[in-house]
Amino acid sequence: MLRPLPTLGNSNKRRNRYVVLALLAALVLALVFGGSLILSVFSSSANALAFPLTSAASVFREKVSFGASTFFSSKAALVSENTDLKSRLETMRAEMLDRDMLLLENRSLKEALGRREEEETVLASVLSRPNRSPYDTLLIDVGTDRGLRAGDYALGLGSVVIGRVAAVYERSALVKLLSAPGEEQEVMIGSSTPGKAIGVGGGNFRVVLPKGSPVAIGDSIVFPAINSRIFGKVEEIATDDSDTFVRVFFQSPVNIFELRWIEILQQ
Repeated sequence: MLRPLPTLGNSNKRRNRYVVLALLAALVLALVFGGSLILSVFSSSANALAFPLTSAASVFREKVSFGASTFFSSKAALVSENTDLKSRLETMRAEMLDRDMLLLENRSLKEALGRREEEETVLASVLSRPNRSPYDTLLIDVGTDRGLRAGDYALGLGSVVIGRVAAVYERSALVKLLSAPGEEQEVMIGSSTPGKAIGVGGGNFRVVLPKGSPVAIGDSIVFPAINSRIFGKVEEIATDDSDTFVRVFFQSPVNIFELRWIEILQQ
């Protein structure tokens, strides 16, 4: 019996089967011998792609950390400074309260020593000082309701003459300081040198004396009109060889820009 001859179709099927087997074998060999190379290439590519991302993340973390530390350190500095300012403010308030109490105690002591029989004083609160009121004037919180009259003297620190009442209202009064420009007052310099103090503003005065007058820096200046009240001390002496006069300059011991209380000496 004759064997049938292979057809063209059967031949193509066998060829295709061999090709598939060859490709499978090549793939297996590639995986066995070239797998490590493929993994190395893939790993290198992944690292190259990931490096910029990790670097950016690192920089971002550093920026955030620096910004946070700066913010909290600045906030801590502000809190510390605010606490220090509050402490200083409380200290200043305590000092001002202590000063006010000293003024009240001084007034009580003068009354206890019998000075009240000779001099009637009224304690007044300063509502407006020269930096907020017309030049070299004080606005105080007592007036005709406490018996004030125009011409009454104003005292600072309990005994220093600083001005006179210029205008009186029902519950307030205006005090013109003796240092107002052009104001003139008779004074005694040292123990025996009379002179005329002229106000030049801001608590400052000048006195013009004949050359050769016995005057020196540090000499006391008193206000003889009312029981020789202290008025200041000689701080500067100016002269010129061609002048026949010497100019003496001094300042009131009372800081008129910080006054809170004064006393009005009623005549």
